[in-house]
Amino acid sequence: MKKSSLLFLLLTVCIAAVSQQSDYRILFKSGNVEPSPNLEDFLSAKISANETVNGHYYRIIQFHNIPSAETKELLVQNGIKLLGYIPNNAFIASFNSSANISSLKDYGARAVIEMKNEFKMAGDLLSGNYPDWCVKGDGKIEVNIIYHEDLSRQDALKLLSENKIQVVSTKPHVRRITSVISASELFTIASFPFVQFVES
Repeated sequence: MKKSSLLFLLLTVCIAAVSQQSDYRILFKSGNVEPSPNLEDFLSAKISANETVNGHYYRIIQFHNIPSAETKELLVQNGIKLLGYIPNNAFIASFNSSANISSLKDYGARAVIEMKNEFKMAGDLLSGNYPDWCVKGDGKIEVNIIYHEDLSRQDALKLLSENKIQVVSTKPHVRRITSVISASELFTIASFPFVQFVES
């Protein structure tokens, strides 16, 4: 009886471990998404000019396994820099416009997906349930805009100014720019390629 119980326990642990290893849901703050393997589709896709910022464009790469420090360095040498981590096995990635994207096949990439607006927004902003403290009246709300880590503060401020976004304050050490915007502008701001995340 004890042997049967032990065998059942071991089997349960093994199944749980295998299940955990094959969990390809990406856990965004706005919800979970499980991308289909699409590496070949990405390799044949064209990048539009309006997605490029200072010679770079951004995507989310999901790997079969989290890449080692050595693999990350090899990716950099191929023009692909991994930035922030998103569970499970996914990274925001900065691609040089001349990156050797075919190298992803050699380093365990499973899927490459676009950074959709909803992936870049906190749940309360996405749902329209704004915290009281960020509501400024006249349809205005205060938000924090996080820009990509390979972009300078000066460049981020310049890009916001070009898009007529009012800046209230900045915190360069956390790449955060606080702005007061019209609530109707939220999705527009999230769509800017230099924006990594928008939160209240």
